[in-house]
Amino acid sequence: MDALLPLVLLGIGMGITGAPSQAAALSAVSRSQAGMASGALSTMRYLGGVVGASLGGAVLAAGVTGDGMSLGFALLAGVSIAVALASFGLPHGPASRPAEPARV
Repeated sequence: MDALLPLVLLGIGMGITGAPSQAAALSAVSRSQAGMASGALSTMRYLGGVVGASLGGAVLAAGVTGDGMSLGFALLAGVSIAVALASFGLPHGPASRPAEPARV
């Protein structure tokens, strides 16, 4: 039961950020590169999930008892907040797209 609230918050956070991050990534590339950009974003999302889960598992396994688990969740939350704040420094807004070739 200790993990219920963090898992609910994780689900809400992923639901809130999934579509906007996809839209932001695809708005920065031309239509001809949209498939490649979508694939790269999906790959990085899965890779981040794997790395995050393995690091999270390592942190939580270091102290499985009550206080250790609380500390582990606090560390993971701190890293998540730091990454979220760092993302505000990334370029945002629609990028200037190269002109699409005229279709005949």
